[in-house]
Amino acid sequence: GDLGTARGYLGGNGASASSALAVGGITPSASALTEEWDFSSTLAAGAWASGGTLNQARDALLGAGTQTAAIVAGGRVPGARDETETYDGSSWTEVGDLTTAGEYRRGAGTQTAALAIGNGNPTSGIHESWNGTAWTEVADLNTGRSGGTSGGTSTAAFMGGGITTANVAV
Repeated sequence: GDLGTARGYLGGNGASASSALAVGGITPSASALTEEWDFSSTLAAGAWASGGTLNQARDALLGAGTQTAAIVAGGRVPGARDETETYDGSSWTEVGDLTTAGEYRRGAGTQTAALAIGNGNPTSGIHESWNGTAWTEVADLNTGRSGGTSGGTSTAAFMGGGITTANVAV
């Protein structure tokens, strides 16, 4: 099924093909929309439904966690942002800010133990750890980059690809 609202540079969360979130994005302006994916046995092909809206509209944000326990952080409105919000399956709550505002960062982990990896504009290897209350900067990436892909837990995460001054495969 298609998203209810077409947009790019959005954050995503979810632990399986049966439930996920599409958060924020650009439509062409920054969006606060959240859409929830439901692929239950009662829906032949699955469907996107409206969820709670972000407190801060933005695109290029990171996401981690599940549909009912998600976290998003950073992004741009334009301009790099440091806001962090958590989702309980119906509404977003603003919580502790990133130590460094960032856009095109990647996320991994859960709502209570997450990572914010990389940064764009300027590209850097910043790496922050979330403990459920606050972000702390930890060891930076070997190669600074933004975008790309990421996944895993807060103790076993990966980041692949991304942009330095050009696309990279590291």
